[in-house]
Amino acid sequence: MKIEDQKQYHEYLLEWCSDIYSHWENMRPMFSRLFDIKSLEEWEESCRELKEKLQEDLKVDSADLHFQTAKNLYEQWELLYSESLTYREEVE
Repeated sequence: MKIEDQKQYHEYLLEWCSDIYSHWENMRPMFSRLFDIKSLEEWEESCRELKEKLQEDLKVDSADLHFQTAKNLYEQWELLYSESLTYREEVE
């Protein structure tokens, strides 16, 4: 991957991280009523750490590690979100 492509990829991951954290903040009140607070705090901390690393680490040499972390966060987010939808359907 060319340096310019790596830089764009890095910027994309940082933007993605900001976006998913924004969604997180919107959903956190509902999630906190449905799920274990410790798990939610761990997710939040992981996302915050990834965002900080992406903001500080402009070298992009650890893009694969950042991608794997982002992928794991997204999978966890997707699971929480789908389970919350199921709960809302049951309540309605």
